Amino acid sequence: LAGAERDRNNQFAMLTESENRYRAVVDNIPGVIFRSRIAEDWPVEYMSDNVERITGYPASDFIDNKVRRFGSIIHPS
Repeated sequence: LAGAERDRNNQFAMLTESENRYRAVVDNIPGVIFRSRIAEDWPVEYMSDNVERITGYPASDFIDNKVRRFGSIIHPS
């Protein structure tokens, strides 16, 4: 059991380190990173916090299109 617990601890440490690297990249990108589902209205599953600095709207507004759709704030070209 001690070996299994050590393996879980190592896996957790590796996952934590991976998350820290990912967060460092996302936090240092001056734009917005988002992920959406391929579905009607492309509901947003994740949006970086930089969206609030750029648009004035918090990322939580966009999750699952609860308050607004990401497409609603994009200037038509």
